[in-house]
Amino acid sequence: MRKLFLTVLVAFLLLSCQTDDMENETNKPNPFIGTWEVDNGTRYIFNENTVTNYKPNGDISWSGTYTYNNTHLTVTTNYRDTILENLDLYPNPFVWTYKFEDDWLVIGNTRLVKTLIANSL
Repeated sequence: MRKLFLTVLVAFLLLSCQTDDMENETNKPNPFIGTWEVDNGTRYIFNENTVTNYKPNGDISWSGTYTYNNTHLTVTTNYRDTILENLDLYPNPFVWTYKFEDDWLVIGNTRLVKTLIANSL
């Protein structure tokens, strides 16, 4: 009787576990994809796995691959494409906190807005 009770209890626990939340997290579209711009004209163009930072004059400041979780964006730069003057500010990889507020992407204290600029720069 005890074995039957334990078997039914284990079966009930296994069947009652819901994975909807976990499945929804992994199936969400990447919220970064697109062109994001700071009010000073600096642009970040995110593709599926890569990000490129453009100076206001259109020159590439840096590029690299990125990953993200619920709170942090981790960028591994490709130093061949990087013209950063102070590499100490951008260790490799560097990690930024981020959040979305309405139509804004907030990275650290910098607010970016999604623009309609083509991703073909």
